[in-house]
Parts: sequence; structure tokens; C-alpha cells
Amino acid sequence: KNYLLQALREQQKSLLLLLFAVMANIGLSFANIIDNVIVDELYYELETDDNTAQVTMHTNNYFGERIVPSSINYQGTTYNVKSIRDFAFEGCDNLTSITISEGIVSIGNMAFNYCLDLASATLPSTLIQIDAEPFHGCWALKTINVDANNPTYCSLDGVSYSKDKTNLIICSSGEMGEYVIPNTTINIERNAFSWSRLKSVTIPTSVTNIGNYAFEGDSIRMVYFKSPTPPQLEGCCTFHYRYPPQIFVPCGALETYRTAYDTLFTTDSIRYEPSPYTLTTVAFGKGRVNKEGGNLCEPVKISAISDYGYHFTQWNDENTENPRYIT
Repeated sequence: KNYLLQALREQQKSLLLLLFAVMANIGLSFANIIDNVIVDELYYELETDDNTAQVTMHTNNYFGERIVPSSINYQGTTYNVKSIRDFAFEGCDNLTSITISEGIVSIGNMAFNYCLDLASATLPSTLIQIDAEPFHGCWALKTINVDANNPTYCSLDGVSYSKDKTNLIICSSGEMGEYVIPNTTINIERNAFSWSRLKSVTIPTSVTNIGNYAFEGDSIRMVYFKSPTPPQLEGCCTFHYRYPPQIFVPCGALETYRTAYDTLFTTDSIRYEPSPYTLTTVAFGKGRVNKEGGNLCEPVKISAISDYGYHFTQWNDENTENPRYIT
């Protein structure tokens, strides 16, 4: 009994010593951090052991064209700015342009969330980490420029890619109209087109993987797949669950895509690309033209029907077939 009591006391002493050590380390770590420091209308967290700083928040007066500096001075000490924290600029509605200085290595998740007037962003050569959706809800953003000397990222027509252009990282939310992904792309990153204002996106045969939430949002209404093999979708929510786009696939791949994506789309939502041929209702003065079919993978049948007292002779390219099939 005495032996067990002594062992218990020794164990209690060990636990107390461990607790004191942990508390001492926590106190030391807090002692090396200075929080909520405001310099030029930005909040910083300073680490005194290596004289580095992180942008944590903005003030309400942060607007227009602004620069996140490479370093700041606080009480006579220079601190090198290394990162921009998650949500640091969230809701900075009047910010129109942001330039991130050399030396900054990371941008946090949703760092510029809902900066509604932000039109352009310039990223430095030192940037090596971009977390998810840094420009979420930046509806006016049309240009993301990455320094040409950056070894990790690059920009092409306002879209951010990995340096070798195999990974599509971010498409500007303000981009509108159509976007054709270059055929160097293998992977579309998570949230890459999230809430983009584009209307259609063309995905080349080179793409084999698409990240979760890559096409979240209700603006993109048409996605054109060029590969006969459906790319792998990561997760459950690559496309908006309530407003999925129309999917167009290559000839012969209809059932393959419908099978692969059956949990995401209805059968009618995946189809062959429409025919580029258009037809006027009246092709000649005394008759009409009917059109049957209408996609790139099946012939389009056109028939000339003459009015009473007239007969068909030829089409305007001198072809005399009636009905006629165009492939």
C-alpha cells in the first residue's frame, strides 16, 4: 500500500512539473508576440523573436489603391511583413487595387473576401502559398498579375496558374463571357472558378482532375468538356448543387459522362454540343426549309418544301439533294 501511495505521489509531481513547463512555454510564446499593432491603417501581429509581421485586419479607412508593405517600423524596430492572414481584408468595400510587396510569402484563406470594388491585384515573386478563395466575392476583380520572376505561380490573361501552367489556381471573379482553359492544364484547383461571373468555360482534353467547389456559383451556365474521358471530380460539390450548368461532351462520350456524373446532373443536363448551323425559316421566295436534329455528333437534316405551283431545284451552293444531311 505504501509503495502504491509513493508511486502515485511521484506521478503527481511529474504531472505538475509538466504542467509548469507547458505554462512557461505558453507564456514565453505570448511574450514574443505583440498583437493589434496599427501601422498605416493596417493591423499587424508582430513576432519579436525574428522581427516578422503578419497582416491581421484592416481599418475602415483602407480604400483606393493600396500597397501591403514589405516591412514596417514599430517603436524603432523594423519588422518584415511575411504573410496576410485569413479574412484580413474582408469587407474592405472601397479597396480598388492591391499590390502585395516583395518579401510576403503567403495569402490566407478568403483574405480579400467581399472586397466588392477590388479590380486588380498584383502578387510578388516571393509568394509561395495561396490558400483557398483569397478573392472570394470580389465581383469587380478582372486582373491578377503575378510577378514574372515568381517560381511558384504565374498569370495568364488575368488567371493565376502554377508556374508550369499545369494547375489552374484562381480565375478572377470579374471575368465575364467565355473562357477557354489552355491545353497545358492538368488540374483545376479547388474553388478556382467559384462564384465567377463567366457564362461558359471550355475544359481541354489535358484536364484530368477538378477540385471540389471549382465551379460553385450560379453564373456559369455552360461547360464544354473536350476529353472523351470524364475528369475526376474531387468531393461532392464541384458544381453548384442547386444551379448546375449545362454539360456538353464530345461525340461518343455521352453515356460515359452520364454514368460518371450521374449523382450531379440529370440525364438531360449532359448532352452533345449543339450544331453551329443556323437556319432561316424561309430559304427561298416560294417555299420554306425544315430542320431536324441539331448537334455536332449527328447529321442535321434539312428539307426544302415548295409552295403550290413551284418546285425545288437546288441549294445556294448548287447542291441538288433534298432532303439534305449536313454533318
